[in-house]
Amino acid sequence: KSSFHLPQSEELLVHPRIMIGPGTGIAPFIGFLEYLETMKDKEVGESYLFFGCRKRNHDFLYRKELERFVEETSLNLVTAFSRETENVVYVQHKLLERSNEMAKLILEKEGFIYVCGDARGMSKDVTAALTAIIQTSKQCSPEEAGQVIAQLIQSGRLLYDVW
Repeated sequence: KSSFHLPQSEELLVHPRIMIGPGTGIAPFIGFLEYLETMKDKEVGESYLFFGCRKRNHDFLYRKELERFVEETSLNLVTAFSRETENVVYVQHKLLERSNEMAKLILEKEGFIYVCGDARGMSKDVTAALTAIIQTSKQCSPEEAGQVIAQLIQSGRLLYDVW
């Protein structure tokens, strides 16, 4: 049985969620967002979705649906188009650009983090970015930040669905 899902308790839905899913890794998050949309009469924390693909006009999966979620819900959509500029930009770079905001969501607001997609590169790079965000925010060593990451995983607040 997979643990890669939104919290079962409505009380935990008040916490923010950070969803990171480039390419086809976005698929489960469409379901998450559709479910959250049905909870309009409940208190639901903010949602951030970091989505990446090579080119905006070529492989931006679920573009229309995501634009609708941005307009009609509390979704904050952050995109990384890796082949549209000279410098390659991936979702982990976008996370780091928002370090202070992400640290607040994770450390102060007890947010949930979901990572879905490539296990070889992306998930490792995202974990490194999250570790750097925590290290900077807490002004601690890389080892201490790694312990925070381990605690997030153990408590079910950092979840991976990678392949």
